[in-house]
Amino acid sequence: MKKLISTTVLTAILISQLQAVPQILIDAIHGWAAPFNNMSEVSDPAELFPDYDFDYLVVSDIIIEEVLSSGYLQSYQDTVIFNVPEGQEVLYLRYVLEDTSNFQQPYFYIINPLGEYMATSCYGLAYVEEPMSGEWTIIYSAWDELDTWYEVGTGPHFYRSEVLDQYDLVLQMVDNTFMLFQGHLPELTEYEYTQLNTYFQNGGGCLLLRETDMTLVDKPIIHLTSSTDLTVQISLKFPGAPTFLEPPAQITDQDGYTRLSWNANLTAGEEYEILYEGRPPGGMNILSVQNQGEAVQIENHSGLNLEWVSAMVIMIY
Repeated sequence: MKKLISTTVLTAILISQLQAVPQILIDAIHGWAAPFNNMSEVSDPAELFPDYDFDYLVVSDIIIEEVLSSGYLQSYQDTVIFNVPEGQEVLYLRYVLEDTSNFQQPYFYIINPLGEYMATSCYGLAYVEEPMSGEWTIIYSAWDELDTWYEVGTGPHFYRSEVLDQYDLVLQMVDNTFMLFQGHLPELTEYEYTQLNTYFQNGGGCLLLRETDMTLVDKPIIHLTSSTDLTVQISLKFPGAPTFLEPPAQITDQDGYTRLSWNANLTAGEEYEILYEGRPPGGMNILSVQNQGEAVQIENHSGLNLEWVSAMVIMIY
């Protein structure tokens, strides 16, 4: 870490809220180092803002002080058994694929001495805080017979406020669309939330950019067919405001929803298609923000600390 690769943040508005040439940490353990190529709405921060300094929190920043097991896995499935001593801060598993061109990542399932599932891997890493002592098991599963180097061991926690304090902003980009191939991104633990909140109280900034989670976009399509020529009327209640209609519809605003109506002339044996998209009312409703001249009134609708989430929204605005 602290490589200070020349890159930048995600929005010029956000940059203007920070000091000149801010130091920005992209959390590539709880998020991605850059959006995937098909996320055309957001490009790589390094390409968007080349004049700002970025660093990346990545798997290689993990410190393993005591190696408990390591080696190569080459079959489709395998099992690794090892013992964890008492009083360890974090149990780590990290792995490296010999063939980095393979989009499909292998799966490592970490099982504690009680036979309980504790974690699975994502893009090179899995970890368990305060692991119990005793015999642990890792179940390995892969789609191909690839050479996979792995290392299991214990060490200090990588996510500490004194590490975060080196930066003006922590940026986390989250997208689980490809979890089938690359695994679930680890969520921040209670300990990590505490460290992040301490960092924020010390003047740091936090930004979560959540891309699509499983569903890229809902695009309703209506297909109509008939064995005879026919004139029909289609009417539906849409919970929000339409943003795209093809063909155009008759729109009637009603309490809490929009009425969309089409008159369609069907030709026997041919398909009639209706496309529509819309925007739901109210958005995510995490915070209500009202501009009152020289002041901003913010109402918190989430379970997070009001001061923490308010500052994130103020930075974005």
